[in-house]
Parts: sequence; structure tokens; C-alpha cells
Amino acid sequence: MEGYNEIASLSSLKKFNEVVQKITLWSKDNPIILNDEEKSFLLSCALILLKNYDSDKRYKSYAEFAYYIILKYSLITDDYTPLYDFSINFGFYPIAKSLVEKQKLKLNSIINYNVHAQMEDEYSYHGIIETYDQKKIRESILESKNNEVSYIAPTSYGKSSLIIDDIRKYLESRKFIAIIVPTKSLLLQTFRTVKKENFGRKIILHDEMYEKEDKFISVLTQERALRLLLKNPSLYFDALYIDEAHNLFTKDSRTILLSRLIRVNKKRNAKQNVMYLSPLISDSGNLKFDSEQDIFEHKIDFNIKEPEIYEFSIDTRIEKYNRFINKFYTLGKEENYLNYIQKTLKNKNFFFLMAPRKIEMFASDLYQNISNDIKNDNLIAEVIKSLKKYVHKDFYGIQYLEKGIVYLHGKVPDNIKEYLEFKFQTVPNIRFLVANNVILEGINLPIDNLYILSTHRLSSAKITNLIGRVNRLNMIFDSSNNDFSLLLPTVHFVNTTKYARKNSNMKGKIMQLRTGRFSDIIENPLLDKFDATKLEREDEPDSKQKKTFEKIIEEEKFVLDDNHTSDIHVLKRKMIELGMNTIYDLSDQICELLLSRIKSINSTIEKDFMSVIHKIFVEGLGNSIIDDEFARLKNEFIISHYEHFITSSKKKSLKENINYILSYFEKKKKIR
Repeated sequence: MEGYNEIASLSSLKKFNEVVQKITLWSKDNPIILNDEEKSFLLSCALILLKNYDSDKRYKSYAEFAYYIILKYSLITDDYTPLYDFSINFGFYPIAKSLVEKQKLKLNSIINYNVHAQMEDEYSYHGIIETYDQKKIRESILESKNNEVSYIAPTSYGKSSLIIDDIRKYLESRKFIAIIVPTKSLLLQTFRTVKKENFGRKIILHDEMYEKEDKFISVLTQERALRLLLKNPSLYFDALYIDEAHNLFTKDSRTILLSRLIRVNKKRNAKQNVMYLSPLISDSGNLKFDSEQDIFEHKIDFNIKEPEIYEFSIDTRIEKYNRFINKFYTLGKEENYLNYIQKTLKNKNFFFLMAPRKIEMFASDLYQNISNDIKNDNLIAEVIKSLKKYVHKDFYGIQYLEKGIVYLHGKVPDNIKEYLEFKFQTVPNIRFLVANNVILEGINLPIDNLYILSTHRLSSAKITNLIGRVNRLNMIFDSSNNDFSLLLPTVHFVNTTKYARKNSNMKGKIMQLRTGRFSDIIENPLLDKFDATKLEREDEPDSKQKKTFEKIIEEEKFVLDDNHTSDIHVLKRKMIELGMNTIYDLSDQICELLLSRIKSINSTIEKDFMSVIHKIFVEGLGNSIIDDEFARLKNEFIISHYEHFITSSKKKSLKENINYILSYFEKKKKIR
């Protein structure tokens, strides 16, 4: 918090408060004029802040606030010389280069020409200009002798290109390389990035693609990577690149699999190279599984982008937040939240909600209230035609596309989701995306405006990650863009009783974003810094949460033990490896029963596959099944449905499968 309280205290000074309020409320849609005295005052404030930062580098808030003042000054006055000078001196070279290229100022001295030429010569890399920190950290990582390194930087600060550079540098010495991505939607994007580099190696996207090659590059989810290792006991990865590495802090089942992947690979390859990449980690030491690990951290603290944060309140007030002085300024009122949204829309708008049901509700509300008539758009007509042909004529998304709206959530099938993401990227009039956190770990999308309609279960770190998705750096510094206000991405917190709580107030969440720095919340019991003593203080000794953590630790020790000899323990280990410990309350007794059933089944079971599954894994085990979805298999109606679906679905198109499911349940509904 160094410096933030000191900056906030300055708001008690009348002159300071008036001028800061003025520049805070400025936007392209709300222009203001600064008089000469105010201009001089602002630049003097910025210089004093920078001088104090130079004296004590702990006070990063001073430099951040100085940058904010200078950026606003330049946008308001159209005088970009202060912004250019700051960018050159602070290492924000992409801004400096872009200002000159787009003729926002002229270089009037030989010194300026020489400095600019030197900047372009030293910081040009693969067709872009890097910041000072980017170049320094990239070179440091590539030269590092540490087996484990981390790169912590804001979204769009070259994490993907760093992976490519590292692969290229060590290609000859590393046979088996794995880029671990958190979602299937990232597989194809990352695959394309790797493929265009022409490394001359097979690229594996699925564990079943491995055919005993003597070298490969793989792009895998943690599930696929772990299956690949478990199927091939002698195989190990020379290098692992863990994208969105902050996921290791959570306690869900996918995190446990990611943890297991890293630990299994370490067991097979003690000298494994691991690169952790994330925009959201406070201390890379928190990623350690044991105290002996040494993760060499590289971090970029300063962000070129400074978000403009608005809040629409339940009482219809519109306020704008200045994080440096921790104050909300009133802009006015709007009749309702839909009117507010309509008046603040930009080109590519992202609406964030958490629950799939509310995502679809809001998409419907948006469709009914937004004025965006694009019925004659041929590109959208083609998308609609494809969805009708390959999905279903009654798919809700088809109607919404008539106004350029798409919605995405985890219940939307992956192939449809990836298709709609691609169309949002490439079709100009598809301007509205309604989604949840599937977007946080999805492909890069051209978003220039963010609306957050619910902050339920949304941490400050996740909100920061969401904000980072707005105005990616490649959009800002694109040669066709001449608008430097994109350095101020717009974020709207919209309170409604329909999509949030009755007395929804997001101010608390907004104010948590003030410093842009957060503590890591470590919920993964497999990590070295997991605080079990804190858990004991907060919960009763027999609490459900404590038992869950103990169970995870016990099962991971069991699965990493190679000395199991009994058939029961071999089966138990295999079930844990397959994730079946999330289906059953596993015990030796359950495994013994399952083993006896498996041995009694005839080896040819294809004909009555589901009935065999039921007989082995469900019958009489109701009390031991802890997964509600799997427990459905106790129902004969569900068994017969899955039996038919499994035998026929692979032969049918998506549309045929949808039609079958609809007709099947319609018939059952009539029978009942």
C-alpha cells in the first residue's frame, strides 16, 4: 500500500481535488477543457510524484499516478510531448514509437532523433517494440540456468511469444516438450502459434496422438498430459510450460490433476524444466510443492493500461472511480441499466455474468432492448445458416445473432463455443458477447468494453484478469488505430436486482482493485505454503473441509507411491489416477468389491456396455457414490438412454444427436 494513503490524503487540498476530479471525469464522450493554470498544476504534480518515486522505488503508486495524470493530460490537451517524454524515460517504448508513427508529435532535435532511433534498434523484436521490462525479463529468462522460472506479467505482455522463444532456444536439447493450457478452447489457438514456427516436430494435441516418437512438442490440457504419462511409464517431459499457473492455488479436481502432473513428471525427471506463466501471482514461492524447490521469479509490475471504472447503482446513479485517491465522482443518472448500457456501448462489448441461466436470460434481455438491426449482414446470415444446418433450427443463439449477440458458458458444447468465439473475432457486426469465466482462460478476443453484472464468487484477482482482456496491446498499437484513449480501457460495474442481489452494491469489490496487487489465496493442500494450521483454527476438527483436504493429501501420497503390490491397491491407485475418487468415497473395501465384480465379468462386453457398467460400478453402491451426476446411473431410464446414445452418437452429426435427445425425452415425457 506504499504511497496510496499519502496520495488519497491530497484530496483534502481544494485545488488538487478539483483538477483531479476534472481529469477523472473526462472521456471522449465527456470532453473538458483545461486552462493554462490547470495544465501547469497537473504537470508539476506529475513531476513531483516521479521525483519522489526516484528517491524511493517502493512507492510505485507515485509513478503509476504520475503516468495516469500525464496520459489524461495528453488526451485532453492533444499535447503528447509529456507522454512521449515519460514513455522514453520509463521504458514504455511501444507508446513512444506509436506516438511518432501516428504523428501525434514531431521529433525536433537531433537528440530526440538519436534516442528514438536507438529505442527502435534495441527494443524491436519479432515485429513489435517491447517495453524496457519486457526485453530485460525475456533475455533474463532465456539466459537463466534455473530449472524452474516464472513470468508474472499483465495480460498481453508476450507470455506466448516467450514460450516460443524458449522452445526455439532449447529445441535440440529437449526431446519431449509440453505446453499445458487450462481449457480445450486454448488448444487450437496455441497449436496454431506453435505450428507457424515450423519447428520440424510432430505437434501432439491429445494423448492418443503419441506413437512412440523419439521427440515431439505437445499442447495439452492437464488431463491429457497426465494420461499420456500414465499410459507410458518410461515417458517424461523435458520441459513443461504451465499457462495460467495461478490455477495451482485453487482446490478443484482439475488443479489436483495439474499438481499431480508436475509431481509425476518431477519423479521421472528430477531435472525437469518448468516455466510458470500468469498475470495474477503475487509471490511465485507460493507455487512450490516442497521447500526445496527454487522458482526464479520474473515480474512486470507496471501496466501500460489504466482502466476507467464506472458504476451504475441500483438507484440509477452513475459514478466514476479514481483508484489513486480512492474516490467515486458522480457523473449523473440514467433511467435504467439497459438504457445505461445502450448509451455506453462500443465496438466489441463483453458482458460478464456467472450463472449459465442468467447468461441466457441477459442475452434475451439484450436482444429485446438493444437497437442493433443488422438483418442484411451477409456474414451473420452465413453464421445463422451454419448453426441451423449443423446444430438445430431452434437453438436460442440463432435468434440473438440477428442483433449481433452471442452467449457462451460451460454448458455450451465445445465445438459450438469455439465456432462462436471465432465468429466474434472475425465478424464486425457480432458486437456483443455474454459469457462467464470461460472467457478468462479462453482465446484472445477483440474486446474494447467490459460490463460486469455480477461479482458473486469473483475475486479481485479474477476481476483484474477480466479487465486485462479489454484492449489488448496488439489492438492499441495496431497501425490502423489512432486512438490512444484505448490505453484507458472502459469497465462498467452494473448493479441490478435481476442479475445480482436485491441491494447490489459493487463498490467494495471496486475498491479492492485500488492497488492492483493481491495476496495469493492458497487453497490447494498439495502446495508447500498451504496453511493447515489456519484451517484448524477456523474449522472444527471434524469439519467437512478439513477432511476433504486430508483426503486429497492422503490420496496423492498413495498415487505417487510405486510400491503397491496387491491387486486391490493397484486398482485403487488406477481409480485415483482416473479421477474416480471424485465419484466414490474410495476405501479398500469398495475396491475389493469392484475388483471381484470386474473379474467375474466376461471379457466381451460391447453388446450390453451400460448394463455391465451398472452391474460393476453402480449396483448396491448407492451409499458410496458421492458424485450426483454419476448417481443418475441408478436410474434404469438413464441407463437405457446412455446405452443407445453411446452406440449411435459417434455415427451421427451434432444436429442428429440433438434431434435424437429431444425426441427421446419427448417420448418419455408422454409415457410418464
